[in-house]
Amino acid sequence: MTKNSHKINAKLFYEKKQISNTPRTKFLALFIDSSLSWNKYFAQLMATLSAACYANCSVEPFVNHETLSNI
Repeated sequence: MTKNSHKINAKLFYEKKQISNTPRTKFLALFIDSSLSWNKYFAQLMATLSAACYANCSVEPFVNHETLSNI
């Protein structure tokens, strides 16, 4: 955790049953952690964008511009 983040100790209930806390979870490609920071999300986003850029640069010499823009 960063020095400005605060741990949230919330008790959540659904139909009178307590929902257990987890340090982090992934929901619809969004990582949510107990401090509600964006660090894990941005790390995953950067990895995905880096892979996409590498793929585009790798195929660029072999395909025309229209195909490259579709990729």
